[in-house]
Amino acid sequence: MARVIWEVDFYARPVVDDQGKKLWELLLCNPQAEDCIAQNCPPDQVNSQWLRDTLAPWVRDNGITHLRAFRTPMLPMLTRACEGLQVTVLPSRRVVALAHWLNQRWLTVYSQLPGFQPLAAPPPVEGSSPPQPLPEALRGQQWAWANLLWGQIRQEGADWADFGELLPWQYIDLANDTVIPGLIIYSPRAQALAAWMSGWELAGFEVEGERVILETGIGERWLFTPRNSQAVGFQTAQTQAQGVHFLAIQTDPHAENLQGFWLMQTLALG
Repeated sequence: MARVIWEVDFYARPVVDDQGKKLWELLLCNPQAEDCIAQNCPPDQVNSQWLRDTLAPWVRDNGITHLRAFRTPMLPMLTRACEGLQVTVLPSRRVVALAHWLNQRWLTVYSQLPGFQPLAAPPPVEGSSPPQPLPEALRGQQWAWANLLWGQIRQEGADWADFGELLPWQYIDLANDTVIPGLIIYSPRAQALAAWMSGWELAGFEVEGERVILETGIGERWLFTPRNSQAVGFQTAQTQAQGVHFLAIQTDPHAENLQGFWLMQTLALG
């Protein structure tokens, strides 16, 4: 059965009611941000039962099989809620649509409410754990930096590979000639490597000095390469492209097709 992945957040917002109680809200959307649902939760019903009952019709009507969630504190409650719904919870920072929607709601919804308290916002998601060696199964024989144009990705990217994922276009305002930086991994077992990567909840690459770190899940960090003098150039291009970058997997530099292609965007989550 094909995976149907949506993004979810269930947490207190920077708003209190007239009794001083925090506003709790459920946000649910698909990765393309085509369907977005927001529902307030009564303060005395913040529990897995309310969450299960509220999620159930959306799971049923949309055939949702997996939910991405980026807040570690909410994972136990969300997991309990999903146990009876046959839905798998994916700890993931790959919640681009949800992150942009949250930023929108901060500006257009929360800040307009009478009980808005900006200092009551939840802390940002931390990702500062020391990077671990990249597992052998995910290493290619070689890799290279590469650049693509945003317009080319938008027009053709969906057809480039069997494995991968793009981004919600409506939230990313880039000119077609914007350079999007990325990495290509070359391996004779590219198909298997791409299949492995597809289950890793890729969040993006981070540059620390000349080190390149691959970020996955919520807090996992992997040392992609310990030293590369071109890492700074990659970081500069990434910043100019609003944090958008890519990972591609290919059998060799002369192959015509890709086996995997992921677009990612570095975002502050909180």
